[in-house]
Amino acid sequence: GMYNRFFIRTDDYVLIGDNQGNERTMYDLRQDPHEFFDIEKKNKRTSEELYQHVLELAGGPLPYYE
Repeated sequence: GMYNRFFIRTDDYVLIGDNQGNERTMYDLRQDPHEFFDIEKKNKRTSEELYQHVLELAGGPLPYYE
């Protein structure tokens, strides 16, 4: 549901996904400011770095509600 989602935005990217790190979408805000083109599949390393940063900020795994 909507409670199992995270969102992180930097100057360059926005990454959205579920709290377990799945179903990720990522957009290049400099090339695609209106977020039309999902680049996550071609940018797995950046996606993972952003997700790990979310976990760091949260102090561990994000809650996941069934």
